[in-house]
Amino acid sequence: MSASKKFLRMMNPMNSNGGHRKHEGVMAKMIIVFAALFISLWFSNQTGVKLSSEINALEKERDMLKTRSKKLEINMTSAVSGEKLTEIAVKKYGFKMPAGGQVIVVAKKSGMFGGGNLFASVLNREN
Repeated sequence: MSASKKFLRMMNPMNSNGGHRKHEGVMAKMIIVFAALFISLWFSNQTGVKLSSEINALEKERDMLKTRSKKLEINMTSAVSGEKLTEIAVKKYGFKMPAGGQVIVVAKKSGMFGGGNLFASVLNREN
């Protein structure tokens, strides 16, 4: 038998020893592998897109919180200024400004945090 007849015999569906039956399982397996690969790549891409959008949202929230923190620092600085504290103490809590003899100078010894005098005001509360 010549080589061309052997080849044709393998392609004949009536031939029980045809080569096409051996390859049917391999083709099905290859299709399944490529389908699984495609699906896994598609899901990983979708997950990446979701993570990217979540990261962007979190970065916007972080920037907003930084801005809010700066505003709160400014408000806190102005709230604890001497004039503001005096105003709150007098208006809200009813304190009076100290008289001349009620201001005491407290001497501070030189140390780790430097030397100098510390001025303390004693405020009287109205009864």
